[in-house]
Amino acid sequence: MSQKNNSGLVVEGLKTEFHTINGVVKAVNGVSFEVNRGEVLGVVGESGCGKSVSMMSLLQLIPNPPGRVVDGTAMLGDRDLLSMSPSEIRQVRSVDIGMIFQDPMTSLNPVLTIGTQIAEPLVEHKDMTWDDALDRSIELLEKVGISDAARRIHEYPHQFSGGMRQRVMIAIALACSPPILIADEPTTALDVTIQAQILELLNDLRGSEGMGMILITHDLGVIARLADRVAVMYAGRIVETGSALEVYASPSHPYTEGLLASLPRHDNSTNTSERLTSIEGQPPNMLDHIDGCPFAPRCSYVFDKCHNKNPNLFVKENQHQVACWWDIQDECERNV
Repeated sequence: MSQKNNSGLVVEGLKTEFHTINGVVKAVNGVSFEVNRGEVLGVVGESGCGKSVSMMSLLQLIPNPPGRVVDGTAMLGDRDLLSMSPSEIRQVRSVDIGMIFQDPMTSLNPVLTIGTQIAEPLVEHKDMTWDDALDRSIELLEKVGISDAARRIHEYPHQFSGGMRQRVMIAIALACSPPILIADEPTTALDVTIQAQILELLNDLRGSEGMGMILITHDLGVIARLADRVAVMYAGRIVETGSALEVYASPSHPYTEGLLASLPRHDNSTNTSERLTSIEGQPPNMLDHIDGCPFAPRCSYVFDKCHNKNPNLFVKENQHQVACWWDIQDECERNV
């Protein structure tokens, strides 16, 4: 049985490819990050940038073929997740790292009761009896805010609303008290009231359980509300990372700047009629070989070097890192 790991997760140089009839898709291209117990790392970027693929790669959930992790390490303490056997990684998925998937309706088994789906990992990984596991399932449902839990453990997923199904997914992820939780778009397709409830629940659980959390989303508002640190992804790479405060107050990559400029500002009392901006163009085709910065065709700061060489992350200040040849802040000052 897997032993509880009290340290964080450290990922270095993760690369994942998909081999298709049209060529090799480099979906994740050298991603590095870490998350510690008790903190939230927000991973943000538009659809197709590699957020979900990165996290599924860590847990060996990428179907092979066509996908394959071709490089990198993912250290949980002194263990590399990427080199584990199938039986070893199955233990990690429940005991050491929990995961909340995007769509609870397709993630939950429609022919098994909710209680069965929560209890199974407890029986398998915690050596509980079935009765004890069901009692624990009731406690977990109550913890995630589902009333009348003793009755509802005998119901099926279709008998729950979308928000309730998402709460069930959180209960399943928490069943074995993992030190790390990955939440992949946990509020997708939920109305704003339910979104707020789910986010408040996750924040409360982070405090009460002391979990490290990786929060994957395209919603910068969610990141601002929950994350301690943020990693901005574009075209399979992290292009900016740092504390949420630093990144939001002083975005240093043109893509991050564009994402933030596209958000409505509730504190903008001086010019309520100001139009939101958009990022022109489209993300690159990941089948194509790109020598320079993949954001260069859409970047208003682009110059010759951007087309010839892709920059690595460098430290801008404190833990704030950016992969850009141009210092946006200096450019802004020159244009004042």
